[in-house]
Amino acid sequence: MSHPGPWARWVARTSRREAGDTLAAVRICVGLAVVLNLGATAIAGVPELSWIDAIHGGAHSHRPERLPWLIATLGGPTPAVIWGLLTTTMVAALALTLGCCSRLAALIAGQGLLALRMLNPFATGAYDALMTNALWILVLCDASATASLRCRLRTGAWTSSDCEVAAWPRYLLVFQLGLTYTMAGIQKVSAAWMPGDRSALYRILQMPAWARFDMRWLARPGVYALTELSSVLVWLFELSWPLLLIALALGRPAPPTAGPLRRALARYDLRLPYLAFGLTMHLGIAVLMAVGPFHWIMLAYYLALARPGELRQLAARLTRRAH
Repeated sequence: MSHPGPWARWVARTSRREAGDTLAAVRICVGLAVVLNLGATAIAGVPELSWIDAIHGGAHSHRPERLPWLIATLGGPTPAVIWGLLTTTMVAALALTLGCCSRLAALIAGQGLLALRMLNPFATGAYDALMTNALWILVLCDASATASLRCRLRTGAWTSSDCEVAAWPRYLLVFQLGLTYTMAGIQKVSAAWMPGDRSALYRILQMPAWARFDMRWLARPGVYALTELSSVLVWLFELSWPLLLIALALGRPAPPTAGPLRRALARYDLRLPYLAFGLTMHLGIAVLMAVGPFHWIMLAYYLALARPGELRQLAARLTRRAH
């Protein structure tokens, strides 16, 4: 029998089905990220400064022709519209977290968050784009098959292992994670990163808008060298993500006819070093820098690297150790 062609292999790969626990974990993390994002915004009083028009008592001026269609349809950036949209988006994100009407909840949360972030491009961050991307994927897939209120109502239990979901949404989340890092690495080819003076991390940690506390002590010769090394390692980590994506696409183990490069990629599970470095990097950023809910949404994308069953095994192992 002849080997299947590229199109047949593509159809077979995108038609795969798997247990839904990984997508459920992603769903919960994305929902919590949106709730934390908008909740912190509301507590800090940012809506009046960033989204409500000055003619309605806010501090931001909006050109009518540039209003997002949803806000324009609702009546413009008035206090009632902005707070109503913010509250609706948070409720939808909470419903998504609980796994109640998750596709509709993801659609409402995504459109609400998109409208708010488009209203003022100066009051948004990369994490908002990552959230809206993830929310759209959750609209297109079944992420509430388990660990959800829907599962509870259907089976009487919060979790179920007998429901399979499409695997392609998880693949797409991993691809987007790799694309995010790769493009970040390419954009870091600059004077302060590579192949320049490698002072980027030091410079960032001296900016009051980013640094959590006074870090002038990083200027000490030995410590400054560590910031240079960290800048280089972060750049290499981000730029090398295509290697992990290729290894994941090829799979393990390598076939007997594989060449030396293919066998080398399949020899080790490359997810482990990338997970270790990436999570350590984000933990360091969380401790040293104020970057909003960036870490929460990145964690959601990282969860997509886990194959079905691996998160359950990890949870069971941690539970045994706790007892």
